[in-house]
Amino acid sequence: MSKPKTSTQNLESRHAAGDDVLDYFNTAKATRRNHEKARVNLDLPQWMISSIDRVAGRNGLARQSQIKAWLADKLKEAV
Repeated sequence: MSKPKTSTQNLESRHAAGDDVLDYFNTAKATRRNHEKARVNLDLPQWMISSIDRVAGRNGLARQSQIKAWLADKLKEAV
């Protein structure tokens, strides 16, 4: 069942109130700009990989997720 049409102001106020407004949007083909993936190969010494794995394990993350989180944090600081 589709939702009736609504206004931007109505959506903003409903969202601010914590209501779910995703039913008003077609997310089937939604994309995020500048979020295409590109593969990067990085050679690291084994001691670094072991250290990353220990930190990632403490944080409940996979190695790749931990590295991405660190990179995102550093990039936010640099901007």
